[in-house]
Amino acid sequence: MNILITGASGFIGQHLIQALLKDRKEPRQRIIATDCQSPPYSLLIPFYRVDLTNARSTEKIIRKIQPRQIYHLAGFSSAARSFQEPARAILQNLTITANVLQAVLRMGAPCRILLMSTVQVYGDARGKICEQTKTAPLSPYAMSKLAMEELARLYFRNFGLDIIIVRATNQIGPGQSDQYVTAGFARQIVEMKMGIRPLEMEVGNLQVKRDFLDVRDAVQAYLLLMRKAESGEIYNLASGKNILVAKLLHKMLLLSRLDPGKIKISVSRARFRPEPKTDQSISIAKIQKLGFKPKISLQKTLKDLTDSLMETFPKAKIL
Repeated sequence: MNILITGASGFIGQHLIQALLKDRKEPRQRIIATDCQSPPYSLLIPFYRVDLTNARSTEKIIRKIQPRQIYHLAGFSSAARSFQEPARAILQNLTITANVLQAVLRMGAPCRILLMSTVQVYGDARGKICEQTKTAPLSPYAMSKLAMEELARLYFRNFGLDIIIVRATNQIGPGQSDQYVTAGFARQIVEMKMGIRPLEMEVGNLQVKRDFLDVRDAVQAYLLLMRKAESGEIYNLASGKNILVAKLLHKMLLLSRLDPGKIKISVSRARFRPEPKTDQSISIAKIQKLGFKPKISLQKTLKDLTDSLMETFPKAKIL
C-alpha cells in the first residue's frame, strides 16, 4: 500500500514520516514524500519534488504513485504572515487542495485523504468548542483553511471521495521554525544560555491563552484518524488544556535555569496575531472516542524543543 505525504519537508511532515516508519500496524506500507522544495534532511524514503499548485504536475505524480492514503499537509501555514500575503495564503491553500482532490478523482482508485485544517476557523467562538461550533475565521490563513474544508466536503458529497478533516491546534516540538511562538522563545533562550544574546527577549502578546499539543502526539492522532475516522467527518485535535502565553514563557525560562526576574521583556507588535477575545476550550471528545489521548507533557515538550535547538549551536560556554 502506497502512502503519500504532501508537504513532507515541513515540521509536521518530518515527524509524521518517523511515526509511519515505526508504525507496525501496516507492515507492507510504502511511504512516499512530496514537497515543492527538497528536504533539509535525509528522509530515508522516496521523495519527489513537485509543485502542487500545478494541476498537471499534481495529476502526474498521483497517477504514478497510485496512493491508497494521502496525508495532505502541503500549503501556506502561517496565520501571522497571511496578513502580509493574504492572496498567496488563500490561493495557494485552495489551489493545492483542489489539484490533489481532482487528481485523486481522476485516478479512479480508492484513496483515503486526511486534510489538515486548523482550530483557528472557530475565531471568537465562546466556551467549549466542538466540531459543530459556528466558524468565523480571524485571518486570511484561517479563511483559506475553511475554504479547503468546504471544497473537500464538496468532493465527498458529490463524488464520494474518502476524506477526513482534522482541525488541529498549535503543534509544537523539536524541529519547529522559530517564527512560531514556542520555538521563537526557545531560540532566544538558547542564545542567552550560549552568551551570544543579552538577557533580553522580544515577544508578542503574552496575555492570551492558547492550547498546545506535542507534534509527536499529533502525528499519532493522524495515524489513528486514518485507520478509524468516519469518512466525511471533521475532528478537533488539541490537548484540551489552555495556558497563558506569559506562563508558558515563565515555565520555559525556569526549565532552562534562567531567572525570569533578570530577563528584560520587550513587546513587539510585529509578533502579534489576531487572537480570540473570548475564553474558549477545544473539545476533543469526538477524537477521544476513537482512542486518542495525549501522552507527552507540556514540560517534556518544552524541554525537548529547547534541547534540540541547543544541539544546533556550536559548543560554547553555557550560562
